[in-house]
Amino acid sequence: LKTKDNQDVSYGFPTLCSSTITSWYRVLHEENTRSLNKTIKQALKARGSVDTILQEIQKSVDAFVSLIGMCKSHEKVSMHAMAVKHGGKFIDTFLKAFNFLERQFKQHND
Repeated sequence: LKTKDNQDVSYGFPTLCSSTITSWYRVLHEENTRSLNKTIKQALKARGSVDTILQEIQKSVDAFVSLIGMCKSHEKVSMHAMAVKHGGKFIDTFLKAFNFLERQFKQHND
């Protein structure tokens, strides 16, 4: 029987322990990438305001940076592997928006 005393409670969440943190971490990466992909599809189809799209992309990037920061402070090899795997997927998704972002930066600088 596991009790609260012998489980690692991670990051102040009572239901998040050392055995569930990797699943939680994976789902956060997947949801963040899915959200970014949806935002980029809106941007490429020119739906929604540019400011809103840029803010949503910024939120996804900030979430990604936070997730990678968590990985740096955690010792589980499986979390590091997930960060590499999902980090690559995130970067691939982000690069789909490169032309859109480049146009916006050029317009801003002009």
